[in-house]
Amino acid sequence: MTPEVALAPRSWWSRNWKWFLPTIIIVPPLLCCGVGALILNTGMKAIRTSAPFTMALDEVRRSPEVVARLGEPIEQSGWRFDGKIENNEAILNFPIEGPKGTANVSTQSRQVGKEWGLTRLEVDINGERLNLMKQVMDRDGSDTPKFDPNAKHSDPNIEDPGMEVDIKLPEPGDVEIKLPE
Repeated sequence: MTPEVALAPRSWWSRNWKWFLPTIIIVPPLLCCGVGALILNTGMKAIRTSAPFTMALDEVRRSPEVVARLGEPIEQSGWRFDGKIENNEAILNFPIEGPKGTANVSTQSRQVGKEWGLTRLEVDINGERLNLMKQVMDRDGSDTPKFDPNAKHSDPNIEDPGMEVDIKLPEPGDVEIKLPE
């Protein structure tokens, strides 16, 4: 009869290392990438649905010259774009495509009150830059929203001072400018 040798129980690590080690190496980077992609997608969606972006894309679609060169429908192509929207100003660059080709749009917009207006809109098709601001100004008469002196301030916390301001400037002939010698 042979004596039985009692085997020591194996530790948790020795039983599970084959699945645990790859899991702790692979899962954290995948989670970081997933969260990063979610944040990036949310930010891109916010810009794509913004007034400056949709206004620029609508103007490009209205341009007979761009439609003639790219065909219809004209859509934003791909997911990449460049730019920012902050302090009542937007600067955006994004690619577009139609059945006949692709182009890049460069736009700048400004917000006055609650209304956005384009201040620059150019389309680059194969190295040729088309300025579409004449089209905007011919239709709207201006490149920015109209100034309304009776408009209420967009910040409800700012009160109207309730007084008129009358500034008198000297006549141009009464001003003497001395330059240092």
